[in-house]
Amino acid sequence: EGAAGCRGDPPLMGIDFRGKVMLIMSVVMPMLAVATPTWRMAVEKDGTTNWVGAAENRWAIDVRFGEDAGGWSGRIVNREPGAVVLDFEVMSDPLAVEDGKSAFYLPFVYGWRIRNWPKTGVKLSGRKVWDVEKEGVFELTKRLKYPGKFGTMQWCTLNDGVRGFYLGSDDTKCVAKDFRVAYDSWAKVVRLGFDLPMFVPEGVAFDVPRLFFDGYEGDWKAAAKRYRAWWDPCRKVVRIPDRVKDTVGSMMAILKQQNGEFVWPYRDFESMGDAALAHGLHNIEMHGWGIGGHDRLYPEYDPDPSM
Repeated sequence: EGAAGCRGDPPLMGIDFRGKVMLIMSVVMPMLAVATPTWRMAVEKDGTTNWVGAAENRWAIDVRFGEDAGGWSGRIVNREPGAVVLDFEVMSDPLAVEDGKSAFYLPFVYGWRIRNWPKTGVKLSGRKVWDVEKEGVFELTKRLKYPGKFGTMQWCTLNDGVRGFYLGSDDTKCVAKDFRVAYDSWAKVVRLGFDLPMFVPEGVAFDVPRLFFDGYEGDWKAAAKRYRAWWDPCRKVVRIPDRVKDTVGSMMAILKQQNGEFVWPYRDFESMGDAALAHGLHNIEMHGWGIGGHDRLYPEYDPDPSM
């Protein structure tokens, strides 16, 4: 991977990002149970590629990856008998960070800001954010997996309040992606990227969604607005009904317990409603209406006629 860091000083926050991205592809041969290489390729902005590990293996796996319309995209076609492509990783060139200024913003649940860049050999106290991958290089403890509650959007940014570096994707299919963040405490640089898990056996192709590695001016909100400008026209947000927005809460009602005890049989529904209203609640969550009662005999979801 040394080829990615041979351009001298890294760009400050990526404003002058004119470098290359590093591709890492993992392949297995499950039928032969043989050790297989991890291929690495540096891709220049002008389309020049430099594979490391491919020449001596000469496998029939075609990778086309390059920049188009401001983003990076490509296609993987596997023609190698017995081989399965399992992973494709795209990482940025190293980006400089400044202590006390640079912050990293991630779509972790409702949002996560990282400002405590670790020092060499020092484990952070309190919440564990970083793991030591090798001496001096720290990796995020938990990779953010999109889509999911730990990866709620397809973008992140490194920003110092004045300018930043944007990593994102305008993938309308929302294919699985892992965010990667690797921080080198010796060089004080960070590399950002996406890890795309996949299962591509012989005769199958995989389209790599368009990814963006760009510098920008402004605080982190500029990156958020860029992502939203793409998201809003192509993805309709579900409208929340007013009755849900205005509710003060709901009453949880277990109709039948696991042991078969009836708590709220159907004939008592009117009393159940009165109990909710007496506490100012206008919504009732009904549980345990199946033949097994609450949390029992799943997946038998037929209503219990004895209720």
